[in-house]
Amino acid sequence: MKQLGLELEKRYARPDGLLDFGPGSERMIEIGTDGYQHIVPAINGLAVNYFRQIAAWCRERNDPDAAKFDQWADKLERTINEK
Repeated sequence: MKQLGLELEKRYARPDGLLDFGPGSERMIEIGTDGYQHIVPAINGLAVNYFRQIAAWCRERNDPDAAKFDQWADKLERTINEK
């Protein structure tokens, strides 16, 4: 689970924290306006909870990556709410 979270951030995260899945994501629920191409709102919302759950599991295991996942969740949630 942790590895998938790291891969999501590495492959798809934009500087503002939103996950951008690139071309081909138009078959998913998407807002087709400027600034949202390839940004799937439902998946970005789920990713906030996913990152928070991974952070909780990391804390249970005294894994220092907990802070990283919390930061990603906070940034993503903040950007979603701003948009």
